[in-house]
Amino acid sequence: MDKKQFLALIDKYLDGRASIEEEQMLLNYYGSFQNSRGWDEKVLGVKEEIEKRLLGRIQNHVSRTRAKEPVRLWPRIAAAAVILVAIGAGLFFYTSYYAPRHLDDRRDPLSANDIAPGKVGATLTLANGKTIVLSEAKNGELAKESGVAITKTANGQLVYVISSEGSGERSLPAAEMTNTLTTTKGETVQVRLPDGTAAWLNAGSTLKYPASFVGGKNRRVELSGEAYFEVAKDKDHPFMVQTDKQLVEVLGTHFNINSYSYEQQTKTTLLEGSVKVTSYQSAPSSRGTERSLGHATSRDLSHSRDDGKVRDKGQSAILKPGQQSLVTTGFLKIIPVDVEVATAWKNGNFLFREEKLESVLNRLAYWYDVEIIYEGKKPIMVISGAIKRKRKLSRILDLISMSGGVNFRIEGRKVYVEK
Repeated sequence: MDKKQFLALIDKYLDGRASIEEEQMLLNYYGSFQNSRGWDEKVLGVKEEIEKRLLGRIQNHVSRTRAKEPVRLWPRIAAAAVILVAIGAGLFFYTSYYAPRHLDDRRDPLSANDIAPGKVGATLTLANGKTIVLSEAKNGELAKESGVAITKTANGQLVYVISSEGSGERSLPAAEMTNTLTTTKGETVQVRLPDGTAAWLNAGSTLKYPASFVGGKNRRVELSGEAYFEVAKDKDHPFMVQTDKQLVEVLGTHFNINSYSYEQQTKTTLLEGSVKVTSYQSAPSSRGTERSLGHATSRDLSHSRDDGKVRDKGQSAILKPGQQSLVTTGFLKIIPVDVEVATAWKNGNFLFREEKLESVLNRLAYWYDVEIIYEGKKPIMVISGAIKRKRKLSRILDLISMSGGVNFRIEGRKVYVEK
């Protein structure tokens, strides 16, 4: 397939004229872009030119058809957009309310005050109060706690390994020694917990967990912010994730939890296996006493502990793959979702589908470590789009501003938004 055939196929797909075979050919081409090491200009032409032409075609189709089918148009545009992601443009945006301008029609470029994307990093606080900034720490062993070795890998991952030497901090059993892993805005990190569970923390998140789960009746951790979990199977020791609004119980599965304070609802999205989600009935009371994360009793299972306080449980539900729970205090709702949207951040992408502008900007604020300031009334817009998280902030803001409904300017680490 040469570049003319490639662009013609994109046009047919966007118009809804492509056959099943042609749709599959397009997706196969997308896969070949992702798997290839480079762009073949002899076959497909100059990469930057193809990016611009392809984006222009998407914008033209959005402008012509939005009034007729603003929602049904999304799947076709999304398929074309992932081609852009694959070849390197890594972007496309449209809104439900405004027609986009051409990519080159940008009156006030933001690149002069640009801000780089976030990076791998976090701060680890040990049970003895010692803090370790991972971005400053050397690779290799960082610490030992009651026979648990904590190491940093070359890619910045934090790994807990049960050590046969049994050396290190011994003031408490490892299961009673709480570690805290914190990412600031602009940081993300992966950790492999003592039981083998893998967890990815998004920016501005905190995960508390014992240095070891050995000896505990369950494997309990506490989360604020957002994290993706791939839980190691252990049918005798349920894995539990506690947030401010809910408790999630699993044996072994893959799921994502979004519990940022700026979100009105806590969202749990299941990719594989099953999880039980239980909402909290009310704010914590002062009943009960503080217990180790790794040693919850039957009383802890009927209530939930939070810094020495107890929360009564509300509604419960079992999630199936492809479902998402929405939890507010005492209330729980289950909806079907595209799990790719919920987990895009873990794979290095932003993916928005009919999302309010304010929510989109909140996500950008956490990843780029900026403050969002609205000048006048907040613009009412719904954004859909995909872009790599490695892109600089100005690139994303330029694309959103192409809608014609909003303008941005960057001053220091503040982003000003004007309708």
